[in-house]
Amino acid sequence: MATESLPRWLSHELAEIQWISPWWYFSVDHPELGPAFEAELQKELNASHRLYPHRESARAVAKREDCDDVLFWLPELNRKVAIVHLTWPQSRELTATWPTTYMFDTLAEFVSKELTSIS
Repeated sequence: MATESLPRWLSHELAEIQWISPWWYFSVDHPELGPAFEAELQKELNASHRLYPHRESARAVAKREDCDDVLFWLPELNRKVAIVHLTWPQSRELTATWPTTYMFDTLAEFVSKELTSIS
């Protein structure tokens, strides 16, 4: 599990985003939450899930307050980000469809599609 701090450039970009409720950038005020969400992601992914090969490097950076969606930065995937709907099961998910995952090529794409369409 990745526990080191985020790269400076990423921390700067995340801090510059105008986060709109229900999204919450927790890395500044509650950095301890990142490793907890990262551990849960590792617990849930089965070997056939598309994020499985990247589970150890995925870094949790933000969360929706109204559901279990967490934004992960994926450094091994050319800095893509993904919204992952954590399911909090008692054991590893049995299929590759869970947890559901929505990929974005860049952080800017996430912002334009997710933070401007919230009503």
